[in-house]
Amino acid sequence: MRPGVAALAVLACLAAPARGAPRTITYEAEVWQVPSELAAVATAGDLVSGQIDFDDATADAQPDPSEGFYSGAIHEFTLGSYSGVSTQSFLRIYDDGSVPAFDAWQVGDFSPGDELDPLAGLEVTQLFLVLNGGTSMFASDAIPPGLPPLGDPTVFEKEFRLEVNGTALLRATITAVPAPGASAGAVWAAATLAVLARRRRRAAA
Repeated sequence: MRPGVAALAVLACLAAPARGAPRTITYEAEVWQVPSELAAVATAGDLVSGQIDFDDATADAQPDPSEGFYSGAIHEFTLGSYSGVSTQSFLRIYDDGSVPAFDAWQVGDFSPGDELDPLAGLEVTQLFLVLNGGTSMFASDAIPPGLPPLGDPTVFEKEFRLEVNGTALLRATITAVPAPGASAGAVWAAATLAVLARRRRRAAA
């Protein structure tokens, strides 16, 4: 008896080799540190919105088992009226990496100035999104299925970082990671709630 179309489709899926897939992560962050060089374009409390695209089948270019290095990430972000896109970012996963040891999910570009417009007349010299935590956060340096939960008690840094002029660093705390494709209203509502909750905790301290 000839197998039906549905059965053939199932068999084809089972026979096909496993492949990676493009992944998208969106985020919102609240600015808390503004260098004097950027005082004219940003203030504490401003929001940063961004999106990171990468393929989870990208090969690890770092042989060290404590650090995974995956090139080809794209990092788009908006800060006030300024927007930028880094197409040469990398995804770096630490599993007990660095000294002292910690785990991390980081997207970075050490030289984005050839793609990003100057900010306040200054060259953008670094662009990063980092989630750094304790050594129990990851079990390997492979790309994990998602970001560590923002509320994970082992996470000690969750930041957007933009450096200009080689020394002046703007920093923003990640407050929300909306689902890709969420409406603009839902994205900003999530970020606003996170900011308000953070301010209530400060007031109660």
